[in-house]
Amino acid sequence: MQYLLRCSTIAICVLVALAHGTTSAARAEIGEQWAVVISVQQHDDHRWDLRFTGSDAGDTAEILIQRAGIPEDHLLLMTDQSADSLKPTLANLRREIPKLLSKAGPEDHVLVYFSGHGHPSNGKTYLIPRDFDVNSIEESALPAEEMRNFLTECRAATKFLILDCCHAGNSKSVEPSGLDAAAVAKAILPEPVTGCMVLASCRADEKSYEWAERRNGIFTYWLCRALEGGADGDGNGRVTADEVYKYTYERVSSTAAQVFGFQQNPAMYPLDSGFPVVLTLRPEPPETLCRRLAEHLDLEIRRRKLGKVGVLEFLQPMGRTEALAAANLPAYCAERVHVELKKLADDAYCVLSTDSLSKAAKGLQVEALGNPARMEPLRRDEGIDALITGVLRRRGTNMNVQCDLVSTEDGASLATPSGVLPLSEDLVGDCGGSFTTSGRPEGGPYNVEVVNHAQSDRDHPMLLRGEDAFPFQVEVWSVLAEDEKRITKNTPRKRKDFVVTSQRPTTADGKITRELLIAASENELFEIRIQNHYREKAAATVLVDGINILGQKRERLGKAWSWLLEPSDDPEQPCTHTFEGWYLPKGEVTASGDPSDFAMKRFRFVDVADSVAMRQNFGDSIGMITAAFYAERGRALGSGEGPEEARELKCENFNAGRLLGVINIRYVDERELDRLLEE
Repeated sequence: MQYLLRCSTIAICVLVALAHGTTSAARAEIGEQWAVVISVQQHDDHRWDLRFTGSDAGDTAEILIQRAGIPEDHLLLMTDQSADSLKPTLANLRREIPKLLSKAGPEDHVLVYFSGHGHPSNGKTYLIPRDFDVNSIEESALPAEEMRNFLTECRAATKFLILDCCHAGNSKSVEPSGLDAAAVAKAILPEPVTGCMVLASCRADEKSYEWAERRNGIFTYWLCRALEGGADGDGNGRVTADEVYKYTYERVSSTAAQVFGFQQNPAMYPLDSGFPVVLTLRPEPPETLCRRLAEHLDLEIRRRKLGKVGVLEFLQPMGRTEALAAANLPAYCAERVHVELKKLADDAYCVLSTDSLSKAAKGLQVEALGNPARMEPLRRDEGIDALITGVLRRRGTNMNVQCDLVSTEDGASLATPSGVLPLSEDLVGDCGGSFTTSGRPEGGPYNVEVVNHAQSDRDHPMLLRGEDAFPFQVEVWSVLAEDEKRITKNTPRKRKDFVVTSQRPTTADGKITRELLIAASENELFEIRIQNHYREKAAATVLVDGINILGQKRERLGKAWSWLLEPSDDPEQPCTHTFEGWYLPKGEVTASGDPSDFAMKRFRFVDVADSVAMRQNFGDSIGMITAAFYAERGRALGSGEGPEEARELKCENFNAGRLLGVINIRYVDERELDRLLEE
């Protein structure tokens, strides 16, 4: 009886690792990040009350914490929901703002956000606190010059003030909009001050419109999208003041015109402030990143009123060219973006199925994406308005994922949302690497030294001998069954020999990593065996062509269903675990989410067009067998299907711990093996 299990703790490990924020090297380069977030929605005089400034501030603070990793003691949040000492009264503002700003050092970065009213009186400009009294303005409001003094006395290298003022749509206010944000910005910063920039939600004589559908102001809604990564057009994980301004200006102005039929155009002072970094974003796991990328793409598709889009396979640079890599991660990210985008589309637009897009875009090359003449048939014959592609690039110990929404009409890039995911041991395996964690440095799976250890040019784990031998040996066996004859345990089998090559893949830094190959012949049935020398219980995730053999779904390591590997009772003899094919759930799913029983379809080498991966429109990992092993915490040709057989599998919980190693074995058509070795 085979055992399958859930490795539920891996996701927790990801979140714990990310909670530490950016790496120490990055923090040393950019300094610390600080933020002051203020909203005044309710007033003692309720005629001044606003609707969405509270949610504006809450959303902004959440993004600064989650995406920029600003710690709790570095962020001052003053809203109606804050404790009495932090509610946005005049006395609290005067005490708390300078207190936090005084903590910033000369290499640090400060972001100050204010959403509320600005008000003029006797030639002066004021910010309106919660306890504002219109009959006693000078005694109850915060003068603009006082806010300017707070900023100029702060030692931080950059101070980015964001003002969302002059709110429209509140019928109860004495002066429904107060001063426009541009006027307040100029009053706070009448002349350039080194390191200071002000972004205003609207220009002179304009209003900041509230967007009831989104429960935000238009400006702050798009500001949040900018700060969470939408403005990071070059995908370097750093957001500059210029990037935030350009991103919000384009989207706020077009949304105000489309939704309300009015003008609202953000403004920044000074405009020639250069390109200072105002926020550094921390990496995020692939699932969160792909969901966020899809959300950005959804907004752009709706804003531009596109009717039909398709998501192409993502690319990963290999040497000097960009091509499909023999790795699982690019296709996994493409699939996640596609799935999330379909969820968001509703009836607003159509997201082509991968099968339909594959047929429509057959023969389309990467270089054709920016060529209107090459893309015109897609628009004319298929009605496709835009294609979405993506590129994954290594940046130190992170992986940058950058999407591109490309118009089929003129080849222009309509949007380029991006993000950064942290390389981990799992993702090194997903990118085709083979390694053992023996001799692994101390640290979590995202630690720089740990990732570098996994990517080192040591020998393939299957080639290690003696004390360094890897405790799990992966073998591929050919099943020598006659046609139409039932396969039993007595059916002859033959182990396939490995061929060792150092020709592929060549890494970006010029290192050559040896890999293992096996020769495969069309219609050959095969099995995967794991010889377990490990003396304790362990788990194995097994992928063929990037598809998990459990459930036949595209999954990445660390998030996939795994097999339980029981240790041998005899220390001198390994325990052998045999995986005969694809295990497909055919029974009802239980309350715990586990299938009740499975059907097994044997592995068979088939023409690539008939493979399981190509049927699911994944072409990047074909030819790869991957096995990842986890300890228990105190946790070409393609592969197709042979005959179906019944199998009983027992589902069992397993507290997965650290990764022990990843094995990648490539299989190639036996007719091509000699040619490949000669290259």
